[in-house]
Amino acid sequence: MITRKVAALRRIALLDLVVAVLVALLVALALAPALARLQRSSGEAQCQSNLRRWSQAMALYVADNHGWYPTNRVASGTIVGAVTNKVSLTPDGQTDADGNPKRFASGPNWVEALYPYLWSAATKTGVDWKSFRVCPKATTRTTSGAGGPSSTSYMTYVFNINLVEQPSSLAQAPNTLMMLRELDCHVNSILRPINMSPDPSSPPICAFLTNYDSILAPVVPTTGKIHDAGSYIAFADGHVRYFTIDYYSKHPEYDAVDQRWYNYLTTGSPAVYKTIAITP
Repeated sequence: MITRKVAALRRIALLDLVVAVLVALLVALALAPALARLQRSSGEAQCQSNLRRWSQAMALYVADNHGWYPTNRVASGTIVGAVTNKVSLTPDGQTDADGNPKRFASGPNWVEALYPYLWSAATKTGVDWKSFRVCPKATTRTTSGAGGPSSTSYMTYVFNINLVEQPSSLAQAPNTLMMLRELDCHVNSILRPINMSPDPSSPPICAFLTNYDSILAPVVPTTGKIHDAGSYIAFADGHVRYFTIDYYSKHPEYDAVDQRWYNYLTTGSPAVYKTIAITP
């Protein structure tokens, strides 16, 4: 009789153990996405914070410069030349003849313009301003290739070329106008799109972080999924928003009514309509 009771207790204990294991497995499966999200959250939070800081710096610059966005021009000898989509940075630690930090090698650009504001914010918080320049998830640095990233590439955020030397008042809807976005690799003081788009005949090239950016491959590797399924954009009104790769059109579309280039996609899933404006 005692033996039967012991056996029954053992069966119950074994059943309880099996149930406990199954429950643990189910809990683990249920928590897996959340845990993965937590692992990503640190990099995402840093990236969002960086973009907000650049947006704040841009707002201060625009306010101090009569409502105009900064330039991005290549220097030709002692004369500042045309607007370019890339101006090289110098290696950290170099100084000019006056002993001041020499940050950029070939002309005034948007990063140079915003540097004082970023440096001030970094000083107040005790953080090295260099940390504001890089998304933690963007780790690729290419050291060769004409027109592409080099060993002096320190940025993973890019400025919309359609805003260069433009008045902020030109924006029809700042909350939809792309101002800054992240890139998946280190670059110089670079602009995206790589061309201005003043009319319907000038479609933006490489406006978003899609494989279409591979038009510049292999010097500009791309992936639209820096953070899980997408990446971040900072808009002209200062807010930062996350978009999945579905929102980043390879071929932006022109709206004849607004006379602006958009990302909008009227087909596919999800159907996206005029979510991100590329031109003011």
